Amino acid sequence: MAIAYATLYLTIESNSVYVPLKEITQQFDQEPKGELRAPIYESHLREIQETASSIARVYEPSHPSTWCVDSLLKYDQIPRQPMGLCYLRIPHAAGATLKGINMRIARNFGQRHSMETCIRHDSTVKGMDYPQRDAKSYLWTFVRDPTSRALSTIGSTLSNQLIKQTSKQAFFDTLNDTDTVFVERTLYMLSNHTNLNHGIVSEGRGGFQLQYMMQTFIPEYYVNNPKYPKRIFNRNGLVDKISATFSRYDFVGLVERFDESLVAMQLLLGLETSDILHFAVNRKEQWRKARRGSKTQCRESFDWEIDLLQKPLIHDYVTYSEEWYADNYGDYLLYHAASQSLDQTIMKIGLDYFSHELKKFRASMKRAQDECVPKFPCSSDGKPQIAEAEQDCQGEGNIGCGYQCLDSLTPTPIEGV
Repeated sequence: MAIAYATLYLTIESNSVYVPLKEITQQFDQEPKGELRAPIYESHLREIQETASSIARVYEPSHPSTWCVDSLLKYDQIPRQPMGLCYLRIPHAAGATLKGINMRIARNFGQRHSMETCIRHDSTVKGMDYPQRDAKSYLWTFVRDPTSRALSTIGSTLSNQLIKQTSKQAFFDTLNDTDTVFVERTLYMLSNHTNLNHGIVSEGRGGFQLQYMMQTFIPEYYVNNPKYPKRIFNRNGLVDKISATFSRYDFVGLVERFDESLVAMQLLLGLETSDILHFAVNRKEQWRKARRGSKTQCRESFDWEIDLLQKPLIHDYVTYSEEWYADNYGDYLLYHAASQSLDQTIMKIGLDYFSHELKKFRASMKRAQDECVPKFPCSSDGKPQIAEAEQDCQGEGNIGCGYQCLDSLTPTPIEGV
């Protein structure tokens, strides 16, 4: 069993290099035992917030005529200048759920205005695909706390490539004394996984999410360099580049402030509460599709963010390491600029009115969860139901699931709101 596990472990990334645990842990500070240390992120938080305030802005309302373009005109689009509702799907930042919401907005709003749907774009593209977008478009995305996103990425890699046909407990039972292999791989990915599509850190550009969103080129190793892993270079230049990137998006929400972000965007676009109702995809308790040869099976979900952080070396690296902070400095600025922008936008909308709409949305979501049972590819007890999911989802067999039931709820008023 240990040999089989080791073989699987070495296939996680074909281009990865094995690095001994001792060598990895020597790369970040090791304080004397018993000495209290302040988390690096928290010690820099005030500076991050002050710098982010120079980037933050109030998001402006957008009239539907500027973004809801009839889907019949999609063939008239100029290449690389997309019209319509454009959602940038950052990996491991609630992308599947948000893509379903983008689809629902385009369909619902379009049908209320005698169209089949509004033109939308939500495939896997990067910010560099949008620098010359058509004026009749609305570009939005959500960002996530860098550490949470990183651990989610690692967890997905481990889940998909190591444990497709086993239970969580069975997997951990096989580890025994080989648990250090698990930790080594995680630490290595946290500092070296720079894949442009599904990576964890950028190639010295300030953070994976910033690199994914940027529409103007940021040179490699502009912010941090492997030769000086604890140093942050070109701070002022980086702020200018983040500001330029941030200004090219009409709205940037936050995964950790999911409801508030959705309701703010709803009000800016002139939508109805029903347009942003959804069922979350890839929830922790939800069974997932897994391939075994030519067959599709279901497997348990895994809360890797929690499991990984229970390992002391992993926890210390993402909590106390100057290298981790430097690798994600741009993402921290971006995240706080988005959070401050959301706060400013809510105040501009009006706190009382926004609170009322947020309460109405949450009441609608609760009712949907009480009365609807979306058919995801795997049932709640782990049985495949692929055909049923295809009928109950808007796309890809697991995006926008349960939309028919959500549609049936919308005409009914909600008591107490």
